[in-house]
Amino acid sequence: MTQLINKTWKLSALLAVAAFISSGCGDASSSGQAGSDTIKITPAEDLEHSSEMKTALIDPPGQTEPDLPPEGSAEWILMELEEQKRPLPATNDKVALKAARKTQNNKIIVKATEIIKLTHEVKEKEKLFTVAVNYLMEARLNLALLGDAEAQQALYDDATSLYERKPKSDAAAIASQVLWRYIRTNASLYSKKEPAWLKELAKQSRLFATNFPNREAKAISLLYSAGRSCELHGLKDDAADCYTLVAHQYPENKSQQAVQMASFLRKMNIQGKSLQLAGPTIEGGWVSVGDFKGKVILIVFWDSKNDQWLKQVDAVDGIAKKYKEYGLKVIGVNLDREEPEVESFLEKHPLAWTQIFYSDKKLRRWDNPVVKYYGVQKIPLMWLVDHQGKVASNNVQLKTLEKEVRTLIKASRSKKE
Repeated sequence: MTQLINKTWKLSALLAVAAFISSGCGDASSSGQAGSDTIKITPAEDLEHSSEMKTALIDPPGQTEPDLPPEGSAEWILMELEEQKRPLPATNDKVALKAARKTQNNKIIVKATEIIKLTHEVKEKEKLFTVAVNYLMEARLNLALLGDAEAQQALYDDATSLYERKPKSDAAAIASQVLWRYIRTNASLYSKKEPAWLKELAKQSRLFATNFPNREAKAISLLYSAGRSCELHGLKDDAADCYTLVAHQYPENKSQQAVQMASFLRKMNIQGKSLQLAGPTIEGGWVSVGDFKGKVILIVFWDSKNDQWLKQVDAVDGIAKKYKEYGLKVIGVNLDREEPEVESFLEKHPLAWTQIFYSDKKLRRWDNPVVKYYGVQKIPLMWLVDHQGKVASNNVQLKTLEKEVRTLIKASRSKKE
């Protein structure tokens, strides 16, 4: 009797979770957006423990006669599916553990598929259908990550068929997000040797945003993750496509991720455009690119503790001094937290350039307005601005710095002649 009561209670809890999923609540994306147009993909093994469902998952009711669903019904099969979620055997045998995991997930797929067949055309069972899809996709994901080629293809096929069935449904969104997680996992593991995974991640992120435009927070979160991954691996066109989609599709979104993507895009597209850069100096003055009209300008983002900068500073300073008489100007943008750190560094390395440094501590480090506006993510970073005030390069390397400076100065002098 107790076992039947617990099964009935567990079914009630699962259906409560189903209602929760279908309500579109609880998007936990890091974009900071919230609203009823988003959902949270909860792995099947965690459905009972969703923090948002604590009120539903209380102790089972008293020992009364259970009201079980009819045997063979979708609700009954859901209880049977739950029985498949037993702990895997405690063993250090990786082969045995992998086999057990495959068996468990295949059983879940069988039960989830049975529920889907019984509910996919019944409007009143849409919530139960959604829970079954969640279980199905999670099980397929587990098998796909174990190397099961059939499961890998099924993730794509299911995402397509569920979208075709009901384009704006929670089930379709769940399938797309689980597919995205599969691709992201492979991208994180193999992107160095197989950059195609990153391209696919960007593609699927854009597809999600296009197919589910009302799930704004989740779409922005996926596009941010894909865009940053692509940018950090040198796939700038793919990154720019992700950032651009956010700018065009969600122009009013002011979440942290959306704002950052706008700055990343600004940085990526700045080459060949006029640079707007200005700020307070460490001496208490003010400096602007506009102060040096007609001059070639080197912009250097740095901080005193950066190992790579410490290796480069003498060489960069040498080039700055060598070409100063030819009109080269340098503006440093410092990212240190404390002013004494900058002063101590400048005592050891007496740089003759103007340094942008904010007196307000809240505007230092990565919160420096110049850094935030242009989406600077790593230092040291050097930009070159030509005599017309346009950015000639937004990623100058030390080994080519002198050559590029010489070329720009030569062009500026020939223009005057």
